[in-house]
Amino acid sequence: MELIGRSDDLADIVNRLRTRRLVTITGPGGIGKTTLATKAANEAELGNGSGRFVVDLTRVDRSEAVAEAVAGQLGFSDFASFLGAPGEHAALLVFDNCEHVLDAAAEVARQILQSSELPRILATSRSPLDLPDESILTLGPLEVPQPEADEVTAALRLFLDRARDQGREPTGEALRGAAEICRRLDGVPLALEIAAARLRSMTVAELLDEIEARPHELARPRFRGKPTHRSVADMVGWSIDLLDAHTGRFFDRLSLFNGPFTASMAHAVASDQPEGRGGTGDLLDELVAASLVAADTSGDLTRYRLLLPIRAVAADRFATATDAADRRSRWIDHIVELALDVILANGAGWSADLLSDLLALYDNLVAALRSMLSEDDTADPEAPHRPLLLLAVLWGVVHQSHTEEITTLGEAVLARWNDPDAQFWADAVATVATGRNLLGQHESAIELAQAAFPHATGSPAAPASLLRVQAQAHRALGDRARSCELFEAGALAAEGLESHGMAMEQWVDHAVLLAENGDPDAGLQVIDRVIAEADERDAKINLAWALTGRGLVLRAAGSDDAATVLEEALSESQRIAYPAGISASLRSLALVYVDRGEHQAAASAIGALLDDLVERGGLNDLRMAVEVAATIAEAVGDSRWPDLAVTAESLTVTTVITPVSSEIFDRARSSGRELSARDAFVLCRSAMTDIATDRREPSPPAAMASDASTGSLVREGDTWRLTYHGRTCVLRSSKGLADLATLLERPQRDVAAIDLAQVEVVGETRDEVIDAAARRDYEERIRDLQRELEEAEATNDLGTSERLQTELDVLIDQLSSAVGLGGRSRRSANGAERARSAVTQRLRGTIKRVATELPELGDHLRASISTGTYCCYRPPTPTDWTIER
Repeated sequence: MELIGRSDDLADIVNRLRTRRLVTITGPGGIGKTTLATKAANEAELGNGSGRFVVDLTRVDRSEAVAEAVAGQLGFSDFASFLGAPGEHAALLVFDNCEHVLDAAAEVARQILQSSELPRILATSRSPLDLPDESILTLGPLEVPQPEADEVTAALRLFLDRARDQGREPTGEALRGAAEICRRLDGVPLALEIAAARLRSMTVAELLDEIEARPHELARPRFRGKPTHRSVADMVGWSIDLLDAHTGRFFDRLSLFNGPFTASMAHAVASDQPEGRGGTGDLLDELVAASLVAADTSGDLTRYRLLLPIRAVAADRFATATDAADRRSRWIDHIVELALDVILANGAGWSADLLSDLLALYDNLVAALRSMLSEDDTADPEAPHRPLLLLAVLWGVVHQSHTEEITTLGEAVLARWNDPDAQFWADAVATVATGRNLLGQHESAIELAQAAFPHATGSPAAPASLLRVQAQAHRALGDRARSCELFEAGALAAEGLESHGMAMEQWVDHAVLLAENGDPDAGLQVIDRVIAEADERDAKINLAWALTGRGLVLRAAGSDDAATVLEEALSESQRIAYPAGISASLRSLALVYVDRGEHQAAASAIGALLDDLVERGGLNDLRMAVEVAATIAEAVGDSRWPDLAVTAESLTVTTVITPVSSEIFDRARSSGRELSARDAFVLCRSAMTDIATDRREPSPPAAMASDASTGSLVREGDTWRLTYHGRTCVLRSSKGLADLATLLERPQRDVAAIDLAQVEVVGETRDEVIDAAARRDYEERIRDLQRELEEAEATNDLGTSERLQTELDVLIDQLSSAVGLGGRSRRSANGAERARSAVTQRLRGTIKRVATELPELGDHLRASISTGTYCCYRPPTPTDWTIER
């Protein structure tokens, strides 16, 4: 059976077994540890005559019986005989399912490794064995599809594969339901397999309903395998039963958190200790080691979470606890306290940390609101401010994602606690009005905000936020003059409230409208003041938004500097992970490229915008991409432009960014047809991919300024020395660096990829180049080579690097010639197409290597190098290069 979604993990395990004698695969129950270990044992290279032996410890229920069970399963009369047996060949012992006899399994492993230098042990367990020189791989869930995306991720591949085993083939709406099942089950392989088995007797829609209602009760019909693999509850229960009573209670209480939580949050809600968090940290460490809690340490603060199937079982156990009501109340109180902290932190400016903290808190904010809505009318009658406060805080999220969910939930909250005199009521209304506007209900948003405005006195933000949403709605309705006035009024109101973050944001929008209304100089004055203030306050989000606004004002003024400023805005937004800033910058850049006739670059920017919208679940902002895509397609004569234009006009306006000319909609109505949002997304992505890979229209050469930047690229034997802005690095020679040198020698000139690749054009055939299995082998080997190459370069092993790079170049060339747009297998292509693919891969890989050593040069090259059938170096700022080969 194919091992789905674990090729990197498999290669990692096999590689470790070459040099390490004890490798342990850890992870929660059902994550696929046994399957991976079995596959790795079969592929490990241990030498001729080596043996592979599997010891199934689920057959052992007592610690004292482990040693004899190991000996017996390996064919020895007792453990002492096994340790004393002579061995001439290497052997790999797989100790499967060690968690319930962990200490005994660890001791047996220790004795085996000490008795001889030949055996190696591959163990699977919830927790590490904690032995010296143990190499640990923690296995996580399979990647799940993003909402609204048509990608087939590893989790969906597994589910579809197991569904076919049941004689089912989900397609159309059922395929989208299958993707949702993968998300609901958090990509846990066993849960996906159990769910797919249920398709024998129910539809995908029925299965999804059952998972939503009773995720912990999901069971496999007529299953005859291990009891722990019979159902999700059995799988999780096997692990929970190994916890002591105190840890088990703590774990059950963590099920209150719907999404990520920190150690301090866990302590406030789940701990029995009134002071100090040391005990909480120990409990979390134990649960992480037991693979019941996942820990994300990628940020400055560790965030924990329970995978959904595990949380469902814990929640079911917690529901019967005697203190369940008290703990739930403590959880709500703590979420309200954290929300209040967000309100209080909102004054000085909008920082990246504030946004990331708010997005991380989102799931718990929504869960707390739903919990309060589910209580009876007598619950907490004196405190409507709690749900209203939580809804008010969601104002910071509704612009980024979850727009429809927040708006629907907000409507229910306002219907339940409709008291204009209550604290935070007007702020809660601002959240709902903003949501309505983003969903295209512009008149309704204005009406709601106007009705609430008289009640905003004394509110921490509503006098400004209610004006802001009216300004945005008028902008969407095309009334730029009224919108400009309202943004100015909102900014002044925010300054009066000392809500400087909101004030700066509205001043930027006001400035953009000033420029659109014919006064770009006034707009620049306002923008530059905001940039200075945002920099002084270290308000990263405000700075990124102000840079985007400045680029748009410069565009309105016809300045050549617009693209440079917008590229800086995009870089800043990406650096701080600011979703709205990324989307706005990409769209704005595309508009500038269209103005300059650089349609390939514009199409690339819109393609990146589409990817960004999918990644953050922001497809309600789809018009941002589609209307610009229609403009690009019309300019290059692509026949898909009328459909894109007509569909764009039907989509909701969600941005204050400069719209495209409405004339395109008039021209498209006679021949275009309105598509669904999903079909429009697919058509838009296809059109932009096609245009981005065609020959780019040349732009007139830019004169080199006297104060141009300088750089050099000098060949020195088997290496190249790169110098840029006074910094130097040395890189091993490669075809990609040679390509780069050629482009830098010829700025502003298109160079055919076929000339860079130095290949001969041949006739096209109709035979498929590689089949699916061969293609997967290519892709897996390329990933292995890239990982090995990074390790060789990190240790300055130039000989190994050269060998690996040569093989990598060949494989990429071959695979590129066989795979087309969208990842489809390509019929044997001509030499020009092979050259385009190979050179594109080489240049992208080279720029990535350069960026690792010289980040500033990497950013410059990304902004300057275009690839495709023709490649070109067009620097946004003049640069003099010295090239020596």
